[in-house]
Amino acid sequence: MMKNILRTAGYILMLVFAYMAFQVCFTFIVMMLAMVYAVVKGLIPAGSLRSLSEYDVLLSSPATSNIYIWSMAIGLFLSSLAMLLFLYLIRGYRLKPDLLRSISLKPLVYSTLLVFSSMFALNIFVQWFGLEDKLSVEMSELSRNALGVITISLIAPLLEEVLFRGAIQGYMMRRYNPWVAIVCAALVFGVFHLNPVQMVYATLMGI
Repeated sequence: MMKNILRTAGYILMLVFAYMAFQVCFTFIVMMLAMVYAVVKGLIPAGSLRSLSEYDVLLSSPATSNIYIWSMAIGLFLSSLAMLLFLYLIRGYRLKPDLLRSISLKPLVYSTLLVFSSMFALNIFVQWFGLEDKLSVEMSELSRNALGVITISLIAPLLEEVLFRGAIQGYMMRRYNPWVAIVCAALVFGVFHLNPVQMVYATLMGI
């Protein structure tokens, strides 16, 4: 039993760290190229390249803030696509042609109503405890960019479902009780966000 649990934990950590690695690598590369471009164009001082991790320098003026937003959007977009490809190559998921036809209408309707009604209760809970939203600025910036909107509303959510519901929950469903798999996958999904507000939302909505 313990060996099975350790194997499952290792599999989950491998997938989560892979996603984080893709995000860090692609964000760094795109931001580095953006800063080089800004220096070449004379938008920021050449000395900024001495600390490539200080991406905020691109927000120092209106002329470069748009470059920063585009860089964020491109980095997130590429890392999401890379992770989807990685999951496909390791057989973390397989999309079957009859997948949508296998979902019956009644549970789908009930789930949709439950999701939207529970959002009101969660909003009250979040406001009551004053949970912080650490990503509100980034999400606001990305929502002003065409690629950012596509990424945060379509590509990233698709990846999260494939990763947490398809690869992680699917892996656990084949080895444990379904409720154990569902709750554990939702907890991993919530904790992964590392954002107080999203931890609550993602975990409960995930279940």
